[in-house]
Formats: sequence, structure tokens, C-alpha cells
Amino acid sequence: KFNVDRRREPLIGIGGGVCLDVVGLAASMYRRRTPYIRVPTTALAYVDASVGAKNGCNFLGSKNRLGTYVPPVAALLDSSFFRTQGARDISNSLGEMCKMGIMKSEELLGLLEKHASRLIADRFQPQSKDDTVPSRVLQIAIETMLEELTPNLWEDCLDRLVDFGHGVGQCLEMDSLGLNVELMHGEAVATDMSFMTVLSNVLGHLSDSDRDRILGILHTCGLPTYH
Repeated sequence: KFNVDRRREPLIGIGGGVCLDVVGLAASMYRRRTPYIRVPTTALAYVDASVGAKNGCNFLGSKNRLGTYVPPVAALLDSSFFRTQGARDISNSLGEMCKMGIMKSEELLGLLEKHASRLIADRFQPQSKDDTVPSRVLQIAIETMLEELTPNLWEDCLDRLVDFGHGVGQCLEMDSLGLNVELMHGEAVATDMSFMTVLSNVLGHLSDSDRDRILGILHTCGLPTYH
């Protein structure tokens, strides 16, 4: 019916993270695995759903209850898609980027600390031909994610730095659905990170200055620190 040559003709998912995950799951099941390509059109999908081997879809009120570990044959990245997004959507993507900055890259964290406001306003578009900040932020976010995912691609070990912000964050995200103030994914991650940052400080694992810096950067990125 679909007339798809599953060996030579990949499916192409063009959209945000939900779209890419649904296409990835469908492709992995259709005729026991059909190749697919990811084309993220949102800033969050660019640094999150487009990276790695797995896909996940919500089911029966639970986050990512259905999914498979089948990587795409390619991910085609073009940040010019971000021009179509609102400021909140861009801020939402910064939640995942802050996560990688906090856990893996002082350079990324510093760039977000200094440039988050204009990255949101400009939708990650460079201000001149010599402006490398937007592309550098996106590059580090993806590179650090790949550094963490590649050695543990099938998640044999669940002790993962990339899960920072996903302890209670995903529950907050699902529980907020249908409420007056719903949490987007990156916002839920930021709320979780804020809680864990304060908890780490209370337990003596994080200094007051580091706590204040992390919370300050999240605020600068337009992200919630409580819900």
C-alpha cells in the first residue's frame, strides 16, 4: 500500500521532537525496521530528539512508555527553522542546553550565561557573518550530548549525566498537562534542575556561589525554577 522500498527509501520525519519520535517508532516497527531520517524544525528537537539512537512516545498518561532503540540513517540540521518559533519555545530549548553546560561544559555554560537573552531574541540567528556564538552553542550542546550517549547507546547503564533534570521533571511535565500553566519539556527539566541544585547545596555537595550561578543562568534563559 505504501510502496516503500524499506532497504533503499527512508522515511523522513520533519518537525519537532514529538514528530521525530513518532516517525522513528513507526519506521522501526514497519516491516521490522525501515530506515528513517530526522529533520528537526525546533530548537529543542535540534539538540535533543535529533541526537541519539532511541525514540519515545507517551502512552496511557506516561512519558516515553513506548519506544525503540533504532538510530536514524541521518539527521539533517538547519537552525534557520528557529525563525518560525516564539520566544518561549527558544527558552524551552535552553533547558536542555543548560543541562549539558552544567554537567559537561564550562564553555557552553558561560556562553549561555552571557548570550542567552539575545539568542532568544534573535532565534539563534547570527547578528553578522562573523558572529559564531549561536552555532558554537548548538555545536557544544550536541557534541557533549553525543559524548555521553555514544559509549552507552543502548542504555545498559542507567547512571547517565544526560538524565540530570529528568528525575522528577518528566513527572512534572506530564502532571501539568491540561492545567492553566503547562510545562514544556525544557521548562520541566529546568524546574527539576533547580530543585536538585538547591538540594545538593543543602546536602553540602554544592557551594552557595555555584547554586546561585546555576539558578541565575536558568532565570537568564527565561526558564522556571519552580512550579
